[in-house]
Amino acid sequence: MKWSLQSSFNSESKSLIKGIYHEFFSKPADYAIKIKDLIIKGKAGGTPSSTVARYYNGDIPFLSISDMTKQGKYVSHTEKHISESGIEDSSAWIVPSNSLIFSMYASVGLVCINTVPLATSQAMFSMVLKDCRMIEYIYYYLNFFRDTKIHRHIETGTQSNINAETVRNIEIPFQSNHSKLVETLNSIEKRLNNEKDMLSLLVDLKAYLLSKLFI
Repeated sequence: MKWSLQSSFNSESKSLIKGIYHEFFSKPADYAIKIKDLIIKGKAGGTPSSTVARYYNGDIPFLSISDMTKQGKYVSHTEKHISESGIEDSSAWIVPSNSLIFSMYASVGLVCINTVPLATSQAMFSMVLKDCRMIEYIYYYLNFFRDTKIHRHIETGTQSNINAETVRNIEIPFQSNHSKLVETLNSIEKRLNNEKDMLSLLVDLKAYLLSKLFI
């Protein structure tokens, strides 16, 4: 019962937020800037050899697609971890917190913001922004891009993918009131999160009261 209510609430909340940014980004932009001109660093990650035990179970969070799908917009922890030697002996690198991470393989176009430093596989392209105040705005646009435009850029083979150069050249559209979009969506997300917490408490309370009726 509790899972069903929360699942329905989450689905409706996501639809509301998606509807708002879809309407916003469907309007003509005043100007556009390519991602490569908005970042200090943009680079794919790497995966240490799975046959070397000392590369794994270290202190460095190692992001997976599963982590992104489970946690959504903000990623604060990962299921897997790697070691310093795993970083040194592979093309993996430490992505600083408050960066944008975009999946290029399999589940193409998933995007998240990391709240802790972490490493990723080569399936993800991480972006360190020049101006972190733009991070949520670009996050929302990349979600819109995934929904409406990414199919034009996907390369097919053993699995669908998009290359790093394509990501660097994605144009982010700007309007004079673009900051209002983030303010509006943040306000909605905060309220929805509060209501989700309240829903959870009410469901727990209902279960408790019902259990007392049959003691």
